[in-house]
Amino acid sequence: MLGDYPLVKALVFEFWMIYMKLPQNTNVLSFQKQYLHDLFAIYQQNNMKDKLFDNMISYYKLYDISSISLLLILQDIEEIIKSSSNISTWVRTYSPLTSINIIDSSIRDVDVCALIECLSKNTTVTALNLKENEIGDMGAKEIFEFLKSNTFIADVNLDSNSLRTKGAQYVSECLKVNTTITSLNIGSNRLNNNGAHYIFEGLAYNSTITDLNIESNDISNKGAEEIAQFILKNSTLKTLNIAVNKIGGAGAVAISEALKLNETITSFNIGYNELGDAGIIAISHCLKQNTTLTFIDLECSFVFLIVFKTIRL
Repeated sequence: MLGDYPLVKALVFEFWMIYMKLPQNTNVLSFQKQYLHDLFAIYQQNNMKDKLFDNMISYYKLYDISSISLLLILQDIEEIIKSSSNISTWVRTYSPLTSINIIDSSIRDVDVCALIECLSKNTTVTALNLKENEIGDMGAKEIFEFLKSNTFIADVNLDSNSLRTKGAQYVSECLKVNTTITSLNIGSNRLNNNGAHYIFEGLAYNSTITDLNIESNDISNKGAEEIAQFILKNSTLKTLNIAVNKIGGAGAVAISEALKLNETITSFNIGYNELGDAGIIAISHCLKQNTTLTFIDLECSFVFLIVFKTIRL
């Protein structure tokens, strides 16, 4: 059996990594984890000096795979790193990972556990970017349960995944207690008004988020009312993107009334909604009272651009 010969397993792993040149994908995280562990164990136990280790590191450097795989190397086999002077020397000279970027890699809920297991041992990653994957509510549960107690990750991007109302609840519960995250992107998911309700419910308890993207989530006037209440009471958010939703004139009026009194938002994107003339006029009128906004996007609204320039010039 292959499992009885760890050296063979390590060599198979080397062949798989160096010669097959498979793309980085967390669907094979468990496979990588075991083989990385075996590789380092063989390196240590047999004093194989540099060959396997250097070949593997060369692969990662050559193909610029520096995020999740190096996390696996440095975190999952911590006991081997500590007991090997050669590896420890390399670790000391390696710049710590500060961001995880696994984009468009078909990551599903089942893959998230392996990622969280690695992140739970890490203290240097401050940005987590998992956009354009297939993460649903259960994956969101794992991620945001972990983030409840994490004090290092400040930037979270789950744009273009499959979070629904239940996923929004997990996000909400995290936002109520997390004091580290400053930027949250959950645009292009499937939250709708119910999901938006939970997001802004959680944000009501949060005083650290400064950048929020919730675009393209089928939010209509009902959700816009929740957004307006949030804008009215919040004093920390600086950037808000609610573009590409289904907000109509009534929702825009509610938001514009809130913006009149808000003194912290500097960038606001409500483009590609269903505002109509009444909504556009309401937003433009709020600018007479709001002097904090420096950027506002209603995308392709020529009438609004004229009004905006007239008010601000």
